[in-house]
Amino acid sequence: MNGWYRMHRGWMDHPVFRGDEFSRRDAFQWLIQEACFKPTDVRVASTIITLQRGQLAHSLRYLAKAWGWSEPRVRRFLKATQEAKIIDASADAGQTVITICNYEKYQVSPRAADADRDAVATQARCVGDAKKKEGKEREEEGGRVRARDGGDYAFAGRTIRLNAADFERWRTTFSAIPDLAAELLAIDGWFQAQPDADRRNWFHRVPQMLNRKHQDALAEVRKATVDPAAERRAQTYAAADDFIARKLAWEKRQAEGEQIH
Repeated sequence: MNGWYRMHRGWMDHPVFRGDEFSRRDAFQWLIQEACFKPTDVRVASTIITLQRGQLAHSLRYLAKAWGWSEPRVRRFLKATQEAKIIDASADAGQTVITICNYEKYQVSPRAADADRDAVATQARCVGDAKKKEGKEREEEGGRVRARDGGDYAFAGRTIRLNAADFERWRTTFSAIPDLAAELLAIDGWFQAQPDADRRNWFHRVPQMLNRKHQDALAEVRKATVDPAAERRAQTYAAADDFIARKLAWEKRQAEGEQIH
């Protein structure tokens, strides 16, 4: 059997199917259904993203809810389909922009001329992803250079990049950390082994990690400032109280024994 067929958008939302957990095939069919059939501008918060034919943009949380999956399962699926060259995925404005490779095999354009042109454009976007990622790495490296040269960032790692205002605000908030830059550098290195979704959420996760360090440092300070003499007195009083309690208990037993005899 060969050739192709079209399916009306929204057929997967029919009550007969609604609420069912997706299979991997269902998830890919859903991506095809959701992909734009022509260049389209979509708003994400205050940012406008331009999607080309064969592209869609959603958060991992949205995909997980739509498919009835967990977010880790969504990440694994996207990674597997990327490695198989079925889709391509990148981050933009907190969303995962997905490009369906060979989109024209699944959705033929209304006009043959459009199909040929769009097929070339869609495939070019897939092939060009490696160059985009390389460019992103160069941009991040440029950010680190600007930071060292007193440019746009007060701290610029591979994942964490803070302007001067945010850096100073965090240094004030987590004042018990002696060297904030060193701590950020260690966290930035840890992020390199984490999934892309975690790295994209770094601005919310890093303060939580810093706060734990801050609280631990405060606890160490409180422990170091305890008065040794007062602590010894407290231990002596506690020992005396224990001795008196044991003595009273012994006397009570002795009195009870005499009453029995």
